Amino acid sequence: MAKFYLLLINVLLLFTLTGCTPIYTNGGFYIAGVLPEVPTPNYTIGPVSSPEFPVLLHNAIPSTEGKVHIFGQVEWWLPIRPFTPRFLRGVAAITDTSILLLKWYEPEARFEVLKRFPYSEIVSVSLKGFGLARYIHVQHKDLSFGDQHYGSAQETSFNFVRGIWLDREKTEAAFALLQNLRGQVRS
Repeated sequence: MAKFYLLLINVLLLFTLTGCTPIYTNGGFYIAGVLPEVPTPNYTIGPVSSPEFPVLLHNAIPSTEGKVHIFGQVEWWLPIRPFTPRFLRGVAAITDTSILLLKWYEPEARFEVLKRFPYSEIVSVSLKGFGLARYIHVQHKDLSFGDQHYGSAQETSFNFVRGIWLDREKTEAAFALLQNLRGQVRS
């Protein structure tokens, strides 16, 4: 039994040190960074480490979104369908009106908004975690992504990362900001 606990501790330590992210969904635990991504042809993570990254990102966000409060590289989980996690690496921007998921469109060398989550359509936002990892869970009234429709009251999750490492502080700050911004939209 002691060997089992030692093995479990070593596996969890390995996940933490390598940046692999265990995430719990209704279907069980999955490891970000180990599973294949949702295919998005012609899209990449983009120049997130470039000094021009903030300007390139802001150029892709419509002015109707208002101020961009927090942005950065994220791991994004879509609902399990059926029993297979749908995982994306991209960029998220939290604005006055919504959460945006963006990726770099290679043919035109620019960021594009792949999905918009308006605060008015978000049912709930919660912060969950496993070990040192933190995830923002967003329950949306009616969730679609690309040609895939997930139905009503579906939960999606994301967390900010720095390269291959989780950015717990930024994820927690984004959650606190989301709580505040959603409260302002409801008022």
